[in-house]
Amino acid sequence: MEFIVPLLIVVAAVLLVAVAVRILGRRGRGGAGRGPDRGPAGQGGAQNEEAARGLAAEASARLTPEQHRSVYSMIAQQNPVGAVKAYRAATGCSLREAAQATSALSRFPQPTPEPQWIAGAEPAAPVEPAAPKATVPEPAMPAPAPAPDAAPAAPARPVSGYRFRAIIAHGDDVREIVSTRLNEEIVAQVKAMALSGDRDGAKGLLLAHSEASEAEAAAFVELIHPEA
Repeated sequence: MEFIVPLLIVVAAVLLVAVAVRILGRRGRGGAGRGPDRGPAGQGGAQNEEAARGLAAEASARLTPEQHRSVYSMIAQQNPVGAVKAYRAATGCSLREAAQATSALSRFPQPTPEPQWIAGAEPAAPVEPAAPKATVPEPAMPAPAPAPDAAPAAPARPVSGYRFRAIIAHGDDVREIVSTRLNEEIVAQVKAMALSGDRDGAKGLLLAHSEASEAEAAAFVELIHPEA
């Protein structure tokens, strides 16, 4: 009987050691199976978006104003094949490059590029006006009297040579409004009003500064989202 107590103590010690070894082994395997910490989940998506935005700017810079309008005309008509063909015809790039470029242009609409001077070309020198010749004034003829039933002439309308293109896209849907009364400041106000929830006010401001119909203005404002 005097050997039973020490034997029981030894058995208990062995069991405790075995349990401790098993617990430590599980912890070691769990720590080794964990991979290295990674950055925020959205970091890769933000980098891809910035790359696509930069690609859209580079693709737009390779186009003349006429080629730019041709490509965006295909995009507005939801004709991606036509957009790729127009871009390849304008730049001579490969099919893959044209597809990537038109996809970026659709996601991030770019303004029409301004005409650029040809490298090495110098502007023509201004022509000096010729000296006026001495002339003998002729007697002024009386102006003819207007006909009694003649209608008054309509006032001349101001003519502007620049037509601003406002383009908005959301997903695959693209809307465009062109007007001589639009500019970047007005479009920015329209977007700000729409994003603040006042879409009726944004539509009214767009109608007041363009020739767009009410349906066109409503469709343009409807596509304004925070990411647009």
